[in-house]
This record gives sequence, C-alpha cells and structure tokens, in this order.
Amino acid sequence: TEMCIELTNGTLPYLINCPNALNDVGYNRDRFLLNPDLTSSEDLMAFKFIGKLRSLSTFKFLQLLT
Repeated sequence: TEMCIELTNGTLPYLINCPNALNDVGYNRDRFLLNPDLTSSEDLMAFKFIGKLRSLSTFKFLQLLT
C-alpha cells in the first residue's frame, strides 16, 4: 500500500490526476492517468513495472474471490 500511496500522492511523477479531479467536477475524481510528459526510456521501464504491479494485484484479487 505504501507504493500505491507514493504513486498517487505526487511523490512520484508517473501518475497524474484525471481532469475531473483537477477541476473538482463530475464523477470519477479518484482516478489517475499515466503522465504523458514522461517519455524517456527509464520512464517507459517504470510504466512497464507499474503495469506488472497492476496485473499482479488483479491476479491476487481474483485468487481471493475463488
């Protein structure tokens, strides 16, 4: 959970708030987007790692349901 907090509280630049969160309007204000300004090879490797973390967490959640 600490890693998720670091990704979503602005400590790390990889995720940004969605437009609804920035403007404080509409639904889904608790969502995040990948930061499109990060395009270096190191950033792309970090995005790949974040994707693996998401996949692992989804897999583990599905295992808990069965």
